[in-house]
Amino acid sequence: MPAEYIVILIIIIIFVIGCGLYIYKKQYLTNVAELKDRKKFLLEGVPTQRLDVVREMNINGKSQAYADKLEAMWQDILSGRNIEVENFVFQAEQSAQRYRFKEANNFQQQAHEALEAIESDLMRLSTSLEDLINRQEANEKRIGVIHKEYELIRTELLDDSGSFGHAVERLEEGLASIEREFDRFEEVTDWGDHEEAREVVLNLEDMTEQMKDFMRDVPAMLARINDDYYLQLAEISESYEYLMREGFVISGKPIPKEVAKIEAEIDSLDQAISELDMDEAHKLTDFIESEIETIYDRLEREMTASKQVEELLPAIQKAIYYLKEEIRVLFFEIDRISQSYVLIHNEQQLIKQLRASVEEQEARYERIVDNLENSFTPYSEAATILENVKDRLTELNQDKNDVSDQLYAYRNKEMDLKEELIQMEQAVHNCKRQLIRENLPGVPTEYDEFYHYVSNLVQTLGEELSRPKLKMEKIYDIKAICDEELKNLEEKTEEVIDQANLTEALAQKLYQYRDNHPEVNQVIAQGMKLFNEDYDYESSLRVIRNKLNHIDANVTKTVEDRYYANK
Repeated sequence: MPAEYIVILIIIIIFVIGCGLYIYKKQYLTNVAELKDRKKFLLEGVPTQRLDVVREMNINGKSQAYADKLEAMWQDILSGRNIEVENFVFQAEQSAQRYRFKEANNFQQQAHEALEAIESDLMRLSTSLEDLINRQEANEKRIGVIHKEYELIRTELLDDSGSFGHAVERLEEGLASIEREFDRFEEVTDWGDHEEAREVVLNLEDMTEQMKDFMRDVPAMLARINDDYYLQLAEISESYEYLMREGFVISGKPIPKEVAKIEAEIDSLDQAISELDMDEAHKLTDFIESEIETIYDRLEREMTASKQVEELLPAIQKAIYYLKEEIRVLFFEIDRISQSYVLIHNEQQLIKQLRASVEEQEARYERIVDNLENSFTPYSEAATILENVKDRLTELNQDKNDVSDQLYAYRNKEMDLKEELIQMEQAVHNCKRQLIRENLPGVPTEYDEFYHYVSNLVQTLGEELSRPKLKMEKIYDIKAICDEELKNLEEKTEEVIDQANLTEALAQKLYQYRDNHPEVNQVIAQGMKLFNEDYDYESSLRVIRNKLNHIDANVTKTVEDRYYANK
């Protein structure tokens, strides 16, 4: 590249850089100018106008002190923070002139933040000045509303002083205090201390609201004392005297002492109301109402219990009578049944225990009756005991029914056993008839012995059931053995029949193989000897089956399956 072109390029670059720096500088200087304008606008705004108004006002005391505080705030902004902003702005301008743009940016940011803080303080200052200027007018408006409420309270107190009892004196003192505060308001307002006047107004609002609460609560509490508490206590005393005449016993602390205690608390409540100690009055009110409610509950509980007792007494008496009578009958029934049966459930002892338990409940019942007649026991306590007696008698009645069912079950069980005995005898004979129907050459010795054993067991059971006095426990034991052995006999009978029939069927099939197996004749002869002479059907079957299995096991299985299928 020729040298002249390089020089031109360098000149162009320098020009572009210079233009850029000039533009940045101009922009920063423009921002500085905007900051100066904003500062000027803020400091020449509304606060200066309102400060002039305040300076001309006739104020004293707290109002003057408040105005001085606002003036000092303004002077701090002018002489202190304003200079700080000017310094930041100056530094930003100088840095921009020297092309120190980063430095200029920092100073501009600091100036902006300081102006934001000044603006916020100026807004608060402006509002405070406005409040101070309008304080007198605002106070006059609020004091007018308070005065109307005061007049209403005063009129009500004068017109209806009787409903406030001894608290009238304190309420009148409260009105006097409010009047003194009105006078004080006039004094500080005339002097020009509107801030102090504002505090007086706030105090008057609190005093008036408190008086309104007193005017509402005091008559209500006094009416509650006269219209509720004393009437309730009179009702309680009257009810208590009536119950005492009727023989009631009230458990717990004596009612007259409790009434006297509540009356003392009412006196304390009246004193608290007269002194306008409403916190204490509310506590006493809650306590008195709780105590009165407790006494009512105690009286009501006894009256309710008395009705319950009136219902329970005849019902329990009747239950005891019938239960004792039924137990007496059961004793006779036990004597009668024990002549025919040896009892196995200790029924005699159970009935004695039942009788003793009923007598125990009867004694409890009689003690309660005696205590009630002599006014020894509260009805509530009596009702609890009687309910327990009633529940226990219900349990004993069920126990009596269980014993009665056991007694009457002896005869029923005897009849059932005799019916089962007949069925057992028939079952034994059926086993013998089954063998006879099969036309067997004889009966196996082992089976015959077992048959007679079972037959004798059934006979023994019959003999036990034929005794004049049955030993039921022994009979049940024998019956259990009979049941099991009869089942075994039926199984053995079936087994003998199956052995005999299978022996004949397999022997016929085996006979077909005699031409090819000469030894078959000998095996058949051996099996038939066991069958016809020894009546050993089990051994005979084993000999025939073994030989046929040796020749063709499938044939054996086919014959046996067909037999059981057609059985």
